[in-house]
Amino acid sequence: MTMFVHQLSTSIFSLRAARRAAAIVATMVAVLTTGSAQTGNDGWDNRFGWYGATGTVFTIDAGACDMYIGGQFTTGSSTPNNYVARWDGVTWSVLGDGLQGGTNGIVHAVEANGVDLYAGGSFTTYNGQTVNGLAHWNGTGWEDVGGGVSGGATPTVYDVVAFGSEVFVAGKFTSAGELAVNNIARWNTFTQEWSAIDQGVNGTVYDLHIQGDWLYIGGAFTEAGGIQTNNIIRYNLITNQWQQFGIGVNGTVRGVAAQDTLIYVGGDFTRAGNGNAPHIAVWNRLTSSWSSVGGGTNDTVHTLELRGQDLYVGGSFTQAGSINANRIALWNGTAWSLLGGGLDKTVYDLASCDLTLCVGGEFQRADGNQTPFVAQWDFTQWSSLRTGESHGLNDESRTVALISNGFYAGGAFTTAGSTNANYVAWWNGNSWEELGTGTNAPVNTITAEGDNIYVGGEFTQAGGAPASHIAIWDHSAKSWSSLGGGVNGIVHTMLSDGRYLYVGGEFTQAGGAPASNIARWDKQTSSWAALGSGVNGSVYALEIDDGNLWVGGDFTAAGSTTLAHIGTYNLSGNSWSSVGNGLNGSVHAIARSDESGQVYAGGTFTDGGGERLDHIAYWNGVIWKSMEDGVTEGVESTVVNAIAVVEDKVYVGGEFTLAGGIPTGYVVLWKESWLPLGSGVRGYLPSVKGIAADKDKVVVAGDFFSAGSQPSVNIGIWYAPTLSVEESENHHQSFAQAAPNPFHGSTRITISGLTTSTQNKDVYIRILDPLGREVMPLQNGITVNGTFQVEWEASTHPRGIYFAEVRLGDRVNVLQLMLQ
Repeated sequence: MTMFVHQLSTSIFSLRAARRAAAIVATMVAVLTTGSAQTGNDGWDNRFGWYGATGTVFTIDAGACDMYIGGQFTTGSSTPNNYVARWDGVTWSVLGDGLQGGTNGIVHAVEANGVDLYAGGSFTTYNGQTVNGLAHWNGTGWEDVGGGVSGGATPTVYDVVAFGSEVFVAGKFTSAGELAVNNIARWNTFTQEWSAIDQGVNGTVYDLHIQGDWLYIGGAFTEAGGIQTNNIIRYNLITNQWQQFGIGVNGTVRGVAAQDTLIYVGGDFTRAGNGNAPHIAVWNRLTSSWSSVGGGTNDTVHTLELRGQDLYVGGSFTQAGSINANRIALWNGTAWSLLGGGLDKTVYDLASCDLTLCVGGEFQRADGNQTPFVAQWDFTQWSSLRTGESHGLNDESRTVALISNGFYAGGAFTTAGSTNANYVAWWNGNSWEELGTGTNAPVNTITAEGDNIYVGGEFTQAGGAPASHIAIWDHSAKSWSSLGGGVNGIVHTMLSDGRYLYVGGEFTQAGGAPASNIARWDKQTSSWAALGSGVNGSVYALEIDDGNLWVGGDFTAAGSTTLAHIGTYNLSGNSWSSVGNGLNGSVHAIARSDESGQVYAGGTFTDGGGERLDHIAYWNGVIWKSMEDGVTEGVESTVVNAIAVVEDKVYVGGEFTLAGGIPTGYVVLWKESWLPLGSGVRGYLPSVKGIAADKDKVVVAGDFFSAGSQPSVNIGIWYAPTLSVEESENHHQSFAQAAPNPFHGSTRITISGLTTSTQNKDVYIRILDPLGREVMPLQNGITVNGTFQVEWEASTHPRGIYFAEVRLGDRVNVLQLMLQ
């Protein structure tokens, strides 16, 4: 395989830009010269998707088996879906950037009506645009609906129902647009105007249902249109008349379903009319009377779904009538029946289509199988909504540690793939394994040393036994042990040098003796010791270099020694020293290169001794040095959380979108210049919190939902591309050129100088962006015997650096192109 890289003139670009461009080319060379023709994103492992959503699903609309869900979640697809998503029966897809609004931006209702999709909830914005509680999906983005709803402490839409040209909206609000309303309103899609439903209702509405000309309204209210009623009423859309159901029910109605002359309601009540009706009741319009439904349920009913003559009921209950029924049951008009083993936690919504019954809630399992927050019942068995292999984590990971046959991960998760794993798990290369019963709170740091796996964090138990914030897992014996009473506060970081285990965090005691945020455990004597006076703030990072322990965190002194967020402790002299003038912000990561001896530090800092550093720097023995403009442009904050060094490669992760001005997705490689790892990770406010690397791979821990173009939920692996011996030897040979270059408008790619080994081969040419993503194919398969030319007309593309990947048989050239 041969490779040629066209060099750009430094008279056109600054030296820095030229170095950066060359570095990008080097990455493209390394990536594109593998036999699999992989791009940067292809290096990411595709096995770490998820089974469905990663948080509670409050609402579902199944339509024609084209399902939409809403709630407070993202999904394990390759594109994060923030609080609203679509499942087409095969894959999850994104609906813009989702809907959000502070800490209470929940989607409570979705309604699909032909080409229109509406979402209601307590959200307030979409991409900075105001969409108060109600939004319309126009096919490309979410848009405001007449100013949305407002009024009250937290105006919220709990249900949306579309009927012809009208959209009915209900919840808890006092205004729709500029119109005063009481908790219910309608939007006319033709006139683009709001109108009131008479005087509305005097309390919260949780459910709407339309049958014929009637709009059924359920909630927590005592008056509707000036009429006294208890929590349930209906409104005629033609005559504008209200109609009561006797005296109603004695508690909140959360679900309504109408079947011919029977009106079913479910909720928090215990009586309907004058009779007992635990959580579910039926009103007979022929007899104008209430009845219990099969003895009711033993807890709240949240949702009802009619399918023919069958009524599906979901909620928090574990009993329906006289049978055990875990959160879901079927009423056929005369008796209750089960849907397999049901769900392990609350069901909030049901929706049916021709093929399945779709279920959303806060459950993790259906009939014992992993189905996080959303599941489907095919009327025989339960299944999850998954794409590919689903070995992701149900919450963020914070740390990873490599061993010879896999890696350990720790964090806030409690499920790893299909395995119950409380805050810590082992990936054996093919699947996750639990570590006994794990810990009782999140794990922040892991250090592996042979069979001894040291774990630190926020927990007070490991394997069900006391272990104060630190414990050891024996990989062979599969057992937990404590470390001499542990420490009395959170552990953030650990480091082993053989005899000693160094521990940093937020604590004042280790083994019962004073130790200010840093201590060491002697493995030979099984005893704790302080490191001098310790430091006066949190410790987040540790590293050893030539007899000195490097310590980073959020502190300013060790005893009388001033330390600006970073310092060293001499292990033989037992003394603290500053590192230059320190850094002006907290240090979250430190790593040393065995090859160069340089020590790298990352965190929130932007300056060190007057040198602009932008969150990452290296110590050259005298001063802190910048790494080509550092990393910048985090979404809410910018920080480096993790650094791993392998030979001359420095992997960096955190919260940033640019590295040296190059777009990157929260994880990046430094090798004399910044190089992206494909498009990195994505998510809702994503963050990389831990990195472990060797020559073959990089394992990334954090809070994200895709890595490269692959589903990858809270954990990811990137495989470093390598060149074969033959490829390396042929690296600088060339058969393709581009001219003019740099260019305006168009450039011509020429293949010439063919040898006997490159004649009579098919040529494939495609244009790539700097992240390795395909911009467009240029030539798809033509036999080349002599000189060949093809023109790229680029006038419609943005100016910048591009690459032409030219494949001739099993040989590849990558041409760097500059569109001006």
